[in-house]
Amino acid sequence: MKYGKNESMRRMILLLSLILALAPLALAPVAVTGCATPSKEVTYQTLRTVAISVDAARKTYADAIVRGEVSDERQVEIDKLITRYQAAMNTAITAAQFDYEQAAPAELATLAAQIITIVTTLNQTQT
Repeated sequence: MKYGKNESMRRMILLLSLILALAPLALAPVAVTGCATPSKEVTYQTLRTVAISVDAARKTYADAIVRGEVSDERQVEIDKLITRYQAAMNTAITAAQFDYEQAAPAELATLAAQIITIVTTLNQTQT
């Protein structure tokens, strides 16, 4: 089924919003307790949720390239960011001994957020 570029972007934004909104609910909050301290609840992104979110953004990015909506300069910028993300993800996966349920390092989460933000704004900057 073919969608117009606005419909595709709306679907991608909805998908990313759902993933980001539901990720904390899908993760079991971790309760950290001490002997005499009150308990804290910590919610985090796992390697798996980061990978799923970035994969969805990368698919939207690829579609935008095919439709000719991404300038060559913008492609270079995004591709460099994706290369940095891939290296950080590989390092994190190795450090976690391939346990995708481990928490994503801050650097990886930051790179993922940058990719998702850039991709979701592509339609706004290219119109």
